[in-house]
Amino acid sequence: MFEIGFTELVLVAIVALIVVGPERLPGAIKTASLWIGRAKRSFNQVKTEIEKEINADEIRRQLHNESILADLAKAKKKADSLVSETRKNLDGINAEVNAVLKSEEAKLAASNAESAAVREITSAPTPAAPVANPAIIDEDYEEPAVVSMPKPPEQPTTAPKPPVEDFYNNPSVGLIQLKGGVFSAAPTTESDADQPRKE
Repeated sequence: MFEIGFTELVLVAIVALIVVGPERLPGAIKTASLWIGRAKRSFNQVKTEIEKEINADEIRRQLHNESILADLAKAKKKADSLVSETRKNLDGINAEVNAVLKSEEAKLAASNAESAAVREITSAPTPAAPVANPAIIDEDYEEPAVVSMPKPPEQPTTAPKPPVEDFYNNPSVGLIQLKGGVFSAAPTTESDADQPRKE
């Protein structure tokens, strides 16, 4: 940092001897060396603390990164195991489906063979029994009787009913009375018209 050689040190020592004097020079050197030592120690302490903090941050960062990587590795293992289990399950299901399909195809082929055999048997012409006298066959034949369904009885036609005469359909003009829960027109007489109404 500072390029101090032997000549510069000799020059500083001569100046210090002249300024301080020969009696106080050893005490001044001792005091200066103490102050320089204290400054170096405090500088070194600050330096070591800074290095510790920097290293601690790096260590924390590294530990954090390692924990993240460990979590990622665990998640990857879980995902791989899940994928392998799913693949095994799908392979098992695929094998079961293929087995069922093969058995159903075999059943279908067997039923097709049986139905083809039945068709061959039913479609083969059966030989007719020899008839001694063909005229007998025509005599025994009877035509089926035609059955007719009976006709339903006719509904009697009725005339439409006249509308009910009541207060709601044909409101009356004049006085109205209520008898037995039914409104009806009150009989009007000349004597009723002369009397005052009771309320």
